[in-house]
Amino acid sequence: MTDFARTTSLLLGAGLRIWWNRLRRSTWRFRISWALLLGFVAAFAGLFALAVYFSVRFAVRAGAAEGLHTLPGGMLFSVFLFAFVTGFGLALSALYLSSDLDLLLTTPVPIHSIFTAKLVQATLPMYLLVALPIVPSLWAFGHAQGYNPLYYLGLLPVLLILPLLPAALSALAVMLVVRVVPPRRLAEIMGFLVAAFSIAFSIWGQGASTGAVRGQPGLIFTTLRSLDIPFTPPSLAGQALVALGTGDWSEALRSLAGFVALSLCGFVIALDFSTSLYYSGWSKVRSAGVRSKPRRAIRPGLPLLRDLFAHPVPALILKDFRTFPRDLSNLVQIISPLVFSLFWAWQLLRLPLRGGVISGAFGVLWPLAGTLWAVGITGMVFSRMALTGVSREGRTVWVLRAAPMTTWQWLLGKFVVAWAPFVGVGSLLVIALGRLQGSDWLSIGEGVLAMTLVSLGVTGIALGIGGAVPRFDWSQPHQMVGYGEGCLSSIAYGVFSGVILVIFAGARLAAASLPDVTLFIWLGALSLAGLLTLAATLIPLWLAARRLEDVES
Repeated sequence: MTDFARTTSLLLGAGLRIWWNRLRRSTWRFRISWALLLGFVAAFAGLFALAVYFSVRFAVRAGAAEGLHTLPGGMLFSVFLFAFVTGFGLALSALYLSSDLDLLLTTPVPIHSIFTAKLVQATLPMYLLVALPIVPSLWAFGHAQGYNPLYYLGLLPVLLILPLLPAALSALAVMLVVRVVPPRRLAEIMGFLVAAFSIAFSIWGQGASTGAVRGQPGLIFTTLRSLDIPFTPPSLAGQALVALGTGDWSEALRSLAGFVALSLCGFVIALDFSTSLYYSGWSKVRSAGVRSKPRRAIRPGLPLLRDLFAHPVPALILKDFRTFPRDLSNLVQIISPLVFSLFWAWQLLRLPLRGGVISGAFGVLWPLAGTLWAVGITGMVFSRMALTGVSREGRTVWVLRAAPMTTWQWLLGKFVVAWAPFVGVGSLLVIALGRLQGSDWLSIGEGVLAMTLVSLGVTGIALGIGGAVPRFDWSQPHQMVGYGEGCLSSIAYGVFSGVILVIFAGARLAAASLPDVTLFIWLGALSLAGLLTLAATLIPLWLAARRLEDVES
């Protein structure tokens, strides 16, 4: 026991010194960003506390105070759930994805000490995440109810004990899930689920902001009161605080004793199980030998397909299409703008669809509206695939450089990987939106042609900029592109897309005014658009090829 306490305190002290040195040597940008984040959370917590205060005061004055005593329990239960969800990610990162785990596991330090120190380090930030949002709301509730000072004194032990049980339960959940799913894959799945939930919640909020949800300020308080589940630690803690505030000492003592007993007993039991699972898991990793999977026999297949995929370009295309969907972090960056763009495209098209027949110059240009939305949607999604195409190889870029593949073959493969879904999805959107608008098939064909030219130019520009300034040392997907390159590429292919669409719009207006020379108008417009597309595609790729020739193989 003495060795366990000594090694655990040693690891905690070392972790504290590392954190302090990292904070002391961090850049001003890092400090300012964290200060802004904390300020935003504090401002949001203050606004919510004001809403709680005035809502409770209004309910008390209106004689509708029934059920308000369950509000602290509901707020504490929401904190309990938040601590569990947040603790799952923190425990996964600290116990399995930390960069110093390999070094620690090779030292003569007990695994129980490593587990305890890592779990404590993961739990400490949770107190800040819990206290900053909930303390102002609970203080405002007590002030609105006119509770005595013991209510405010009881907040300290409640908030100190409340995160312990969800932290231990989240660690136990991590131990169980990691036995089925690899830790890094689990982290990707969590990131994907969080992003999907954020997208769904954001779209729901944007859609509901114009519906019936607006005008119901008490909805959130009704939801919080419904979260006060009896005989759970948060509910007992809420009852204890209310009893302290009203002076019911016997009820306060019973509820507080039940809260402390459930929290600490559950914490100790979950922590013991988690430690055992963590110990047994790493023991198996240490003792297991390296087992190689039996290699499957390579089927000969068709000679044509075998020869085709033996060529560097098709092989690179096949490799990217097979590996890209496995990286959920990259997949989220495609799904997010796609979902938002489709939502807003539908919202913007609803008004003209209800407006009946459109006439005049706007009626001539109206079929291009679907093409404009399709360009915006697919451009936001697949331009990033092109922009990160070269950098996506990461630290394994030396494999491609050592392969019998030229730089132009490398760029051609990356070009096809980004352009093929770009033009495919974009053309389908043009056709779908065109049919929703009631456009004829000739206008839809013009839109598909415009989408094809835009997709070629945008892919060339994005791939060229990304290849001219590659980043192979990234550890997170958002680090593949710098802010400067991202802004430059957005401006460049935004201008190019606008010019192409303006050429098509001018051709439609001119053809409507001069129907006798329609053929010559469209030949001139297509020639101009084709030359601009050729230049926008080849010049950036040429610059990227010159830069990539200098990459060491």
